[in-house]
Amino acid sequence: METYFSLIEQGKYAEARKLWGADGEGSGMTEAAFAAQFAPYQSYHALVGKPGDPEGGAGSIYVQVQVQAYGRLKTGPQFNLLGPVTLRRVNDVPGATPDQLKWHISQVELKPAP
Repeated sequence: METYFSLIEQGKYAEARKLWGADGEGSGMTEAAFAAQFAPYQSYHALVGKPGDPEGGAGSIYVQVQVQAYGRLKTGPQFNLLGPVTLRRVNDVPGATPDQLKWHISQVELKPAP
């Protein structure tokens, strides 16, 4: 998680996108669309919490990590987002590829902080 948000902070969006499943396809966005979602930000930083307990389901292991993203918009105001980021990998089963066994981002649920 820290690597992902560090890449976002540095503007290395293509590298950050690759930390999603299926070499970035799991983000549901093209490289251009992925980068475009960060265009409104002048600065983007994140505080990454400790991972929660792993949970299993449908042949996979999931872990949620609480994240606070903050910074400044190009239009001037500050922003503050909070929420979980879900990491996933497949269980250690015969036939699983090395890529499937790596942890990857499967969902980001950051929302404006109250």
